[in-house]
Amino acid sequence: MIFAPEVLVYAIILTIYFYFTFGFSFDNCEAGYQGPGTSTKFFNYDKSSLLGLGGLDMGARYFNCTGGAAGYLDRLLFGDKHIYQNPTSMLIYGHNLPYDPEGLLGSTTSVLLTAVGLISGRVLIKQKNPYRRAIRWFLIAATTGK
Repeated sequence: MIFAPEVLVYAIILTIYFYFTFGFSFDNCEAGYQGPGTSTKFFNYDKSSLLGLGGLDMGARYFNCTGGAAGYLDRLLFGDKHIYQNPTSMLIYGHNLPYDPEGLLGSTTSVLLTAVGLISGRVLIKQKNPYRRAIRWFLIAATTGK
């Protein structure tokens, strides 16, 4: 496999992304919280868990959880002064934290999407048989979910 070292790096990046997105809790915020209006409680959910953790919903139980772990990491690594100071979520959810939806953790998905494009392009160049191309692209899609 030509891209074996790169694929290993992509797997590490993806593991880091999944850990911080779904398994990292901080302050009074639950693991898996991803931002205003979202939650990863897919299997055992009610409508209130999908309506805006991080704001005034649910008796402000998760107030200032805006951005989830991604927002927390951005504030930790970059500091409040280097993050967007007036996001529209402040008006809607009443929080007082700066938040950048395209922060550091969000850029990891851009790296992975670029990698999928690179590998797909390599298949296009190397495989002349359309059937083999389709099989490889299907495997890439099934593996990455893209």
